This record gives sequence, structure tokens and C-alpha cells, in this order.
Amino acid sequence: MLCSGVIYRRNRRRNSAGDTSRRRRAKQLVRDSVAALRSGRVDFRLLVISKALVKDGTESYSNRQAHVELADKIRQRDPSKAPKVGERVPYVYVAREKGANACDRAEDPLFAMEASMPLDVEYYVEHQLKQPLLRVFEPVLGLSPKKTEEELFGFGGSPSSSQKVVSKAPAGGGGGIGKFLKTKKRCLAPGCRNFEQESGNAFCHTCAADPSRLQQAYLAVLEVMRPLEVETSKLLSQCMRCEGSSRRLHVSCTNIDCPIFFRRQQAWRELNDAKESLCKIPSLATQW
Repeated sequence: MLCSGVIYRRNRRRNSAGDTSRRRRAKQLVRDSVAALRSGRVDFRLLVISKALVKDGTESYSNRQAHVELADKIRQRDPSKAPKVGERVPYVYVAREKGANACDRAEDPLFAMEASMPLDVEYYVEHQLKQPLLRVFEPVLGLSPKKTEEELFGFGGSPSSSQKVVSKAPAGGGGGIGKFLKTKKRCLAPGCRNFEQESGNAFCHTCAADPSRLQQAYLAVLEVMRPLEVETSKLLSQCMRCEGSSRRLHVSCTNIDCPIFFRRQQAWRELNDAKESLCKIPSLATQW
């Protein structure tokens, strides 16, 4: 009996330790996922929402519907691409001015990517993740709703100061004073927080006068370009095998359900941006 009691208590301690470890891993998984979303490291495809278009026209609905209004918006841009009744309308939430309705935030995924529209990641956190996760973790962690929210999403559910939030609306877009503002790019030299010169030079005055800083920028851009060139080549080969053609894929392939569709578009844009940055670096940076 004594041996049985010892074994029983030992197994209970093991199970308790295992439960604590699993809870800790689950909590860390949520934290890492939210941090990845807030820093823009989540696959674009995972943020696409879709709903079926049951009736045609916004006047057919008693309340505003994001996918219905987006379908009308697409029809105004290009009638040939407008969703038809019975089809699903994919959309993402993009950053708008504060207080904008969800219907105003909904945008066509491909249009948003091509226009470099920033996603409203805090809207995803607040309306897509927070409530379901709180319902699951409150009984698991045994904490109050407020404490559970702080454990999973940070203090008050807001991002910490060390996290990069990419949900800000573009300065030139939206309403209010934002339409009169002009954005400025940062200096291309790694680690420099100054803005580029007004003349269009990609470097600030300090870095532009330092050849070593120009060389560092050149190497940093090359380091970004190399893996992108490999990735775009692999994605292109995969699309060509699937399509059986060497035509321009962004015209011929429109299957947004493809696992690599958005990544292919995004990788090409990132590679082109890196090439443009490389062209802005003076030729003397390559001579050492």
C-alpha cells in the first residue's frame, strides 16, 4: 500500500508538472503568434477572410456588409473582376483613419498588396483573436479575464513598446490632416535613424559623406536580395510547372486559393524594392 501511495503521488506530481509545462507552452505560442502578427511576419494568405455573396447590391441587405460593399467597390473599378452571386468574396482589413467602420476597412487582398496598403493588425487582434482565445484560456489559466488578457496580449491587450505595429494608416491616405502630410524615408545605411536628403539621395548627409557607411548599405542590400532571388526563382518554377506555361504569371494565374499566390506577389515586390535600393547607392560604394 505504501508503495502504491508513493507511485500515486509521484504520478500526480508528474501530471501536474506536465500540465504546467503545457500551459506555459500554449501561452507562449499565443504570445509569439500575436507578436508575429503585429510585426508583419504572418503569411498574408492567413489574414484573408471570405464570405459568400448571397444577394447582389448593397440595397439588398438591411445592414452594411463588408464583403457586399467590397463587391460593389470592385465592380466600380473593373466590372470584369466583380464577384457574382454565389461566389465568395475574399478581403482583408486595411488601416484606415481612427473610428472607421469594418466595412470601410475591407479591401481586395490583391489590390491591397499591389497598392502597399498596410493591414490593420490591431483589428485582427481585437476582433478575430482576442475573444476566442480568452474564452479558451480563462479556465485553463484560472485567472480573471483582465489578467488573462494581460498574460496573452500584453498590458491592456496593447502591443508593448518593443513590438513594431504595422497598423498605422498611410500619411497621405484617409481623411483629416493626413491627406496634407508627406512621408519621408529613412536613410538606407543600416542602423541609421535619420531621414534621407530632400534631393532624393537615399542617405542622410552624415552617411552620404562616409564611404564606409555606403559600403555597409551596399552589403546589407545584397544580403537581402540573395535569399529573395532564390525564393522568387523557386516560386516561379513551381508556378510554371503548375500552369504549364511561361507567360506572365501575375496576369494568367488568378487563383488566390493557391498556397503560394500571395507570397509570390510579395516576394517579387520585395525583390524589386531591394533592386531599387541598390540602384540608389553610389558606385563608389562597390569599390574597395
